[in-house]
Amino acid sequence: MKTAFAFLILLLLAGCASRTAQIGDTVHVTYAGRFENGTLFDTNDPALRDALGGGPLTKFTPITVTLGEGAVVPGFEQAIYGMREGQTKSVLVKAVDAYGGYDPGKVLELPEGTVLDRQIALERTLVVPRASLGTRGAADMRVGSVINDTDFSYNVTALNATEATLRIVSVRQANVRFGNPQLLSALVSENGTSLVFRRIASVGDQVNTTFGPYVVDAVDASHISLTSPFRLGDQVRAKAGMGIVKRRDNGTVVIDFNHPLAGLALNFTVTLVKIEEK
Repeated sequence: MKTAFAFLILLLLAGCASRTAQIGDTVHVTYAGRFENGTLFDTNDPALRDALGGGPLTKFTPITVTLGEGAVVPGFEQAIYGMREGQTKSVLVKAVDAYGGYDPGKVLELPEGTVLDRQIALERTLVVPRASLGTRGAADMRVGSVINDTDFSYNVTALNATEATLRIVSVRQANVRFGNPQLLSALVSENGTSLVFRRIASVGDQVNTTFGPYVVDAVDASHISLTSPFRLGDQVRAKAGMGIVKRRDNGTVVIDFNHPLAGLALNFTVTLVKIEEK
């Protein structure tokens, strides 16, 4: 009886040892990432700490990954499937399964500086998608309805199934924001077709644009001059994502919004430290 019990324990242990990582499992892994020439670019393996130079963002402990959630690049995750605790595997991950191909369309050239007119005209009548009005664009909206937002009051002058024609009837704030880029502006005159505003700015103000901030470096009676604060190597957060300033010359700032490892095949050595019990 004791022999049979011991044999059963051995079978159970063997079953645990043979378990492999599958989708839905939470696993702990160490890894080393190298370029195709063998240069180490990232690792969380304490044995390689000195080789990496102790990168400031690297934690030299196993990372936790739940397989199937897409928390790591696809090729890295695929390498883990089927591994057993204690197993080490080396794989070459193609760019398409790592950080994707390099897209020249994500390299943007922005003007190093630009000049804005102090005065800007805003047409009284505008056509907008009804969906952009949220609940105010509901099916029961009628011609003649009044719509208020933070800065303006509008009358609805025409409607169809998808669009609303609005007319600005009043300015609700002493200073409002509109235009591209948006700056505080004060109403200085109006007529039947438009309203004229004067932009408010001081030297040193930050002006946010689609591609990040500019700084006001000069203001006179008719113009506002902006300049880019970006320096070579700066990280830039914009609607396009996170970018790196690659060049600043000939009146332009060149920002690359590709991932720094885009377009590269990468070698990963992965060790599966533990599969969490479910």
